[in-house]
Amino acid sequence: LAVGCSDTYVRIISLEYSSCLVKISSFQTNSVYSVLFMNNPMFNKKENNYSLYIGGLDGILNVCNVDFITGNILDVKPYNISEDKNEVNIYKLNDKTVIVESAKKNLLFYSHLNKNYEASLDINHKVKFACGFKTP
Repeated sequence: LAVGCSDTYVRIISLEYSSCLVKISSFQTNSVYSVLFMNNPMFNKKENNYSLYIGGLDGILNVCNVDFITGNILDVKPYNISEDKNEVNIYKLNDKTVIVESAKKNLLFYSHLNKNYEASLDINHKVKFACGFKTP
């Protein structure tokens, strides 16, 4: 379980029966606005990692790899999404696709054929909602 707190820490908390609600690891950012925990690693090739997306009030997106076994935060990759210090929203479309949105910039993170990609979305408008779909 990933929990973003008002003290600017994101905590990874165990849901195992023997250690339920025990803090495993934590990561401090400048601010926390949105948090998304996914089961595919975006910038690490290890299959046994999760991805943790942390959107801040300061326009920064932190993408972290979390170890599947230990729950430790391994790597952190920061993205400056908004130079105007706007909040960063995160939308999960499916198990392999995430849209990250701020007032000035939209990014798409996705996985295709076991490769991870990131791309700018040229929408020119603020994203309010997003949903994924499959083609037949």
